[in-house]
Amino acid sequence: MRRQKSHILPLLILTTALFCTTQVDASFQLPEDAYRVSELKSALKEAAEGKWPITFFLSDESVSCQFVSRASRDILQQLGEKSIILYVTPEQINGLPPTAFEALTSSKAGRMLPIAVVANSCADRIIDIVPYDSAQEAHLKMLKEAQQKMLEADAASCEKKEALPQKYWIIGGAAVLLLGLFIFIKK
Repeated sequence: MRRQKSHILPLLILTTALFCTTQVDASFQLPEDAYRVSELKSALKEAAEGKWPITFFLSDESVSCQFVSRASRDILQQLGEKSIILYVTPEQINGLPPTAFEALTSSKAGRMLPIAVVANSCADRIIDIVPYDSAQEAHLKMLKEAQQKMLEADAASCEKKEALPQKYWIIGGAAVLLLGLFIFIKK
């Protein structure tokens, strides 16, 4: 009996050491240039001025799951270089622009954290939704696809454009005048 107990102590020490290592690894930190929901206006302003896409990053900094933390770090690393990051907690989701709120709560986004929603620079058009995937290779593939979509999308597409060029208004007006003249002559 005594020998079995002597083997249990090193096993407990090893298990504790592994658990502590996992706990240290099971966190992520926001980069200094990431915004929080309280800074939404500043994030949107920077995105619009720089014509950068904006990534609504829904996660929880206090998470202790190493897989979720790893996926969060992957999102920050892959999308943070090419977009403005806006960190959102589940409690803050109601304070987002309608398009971001709808995308984060859509079925495509899934129900597990983290979720990344990439939008154009004024957050009125969604470029891509990246849900959580526990398989790191699949998650990284989705992030690479989101990067590609960001490159292909016009992040500045929120600029107001004239509905119809002025020449069409002139042609349309001339056509109405001619039609009116034709009807008047016919009478």
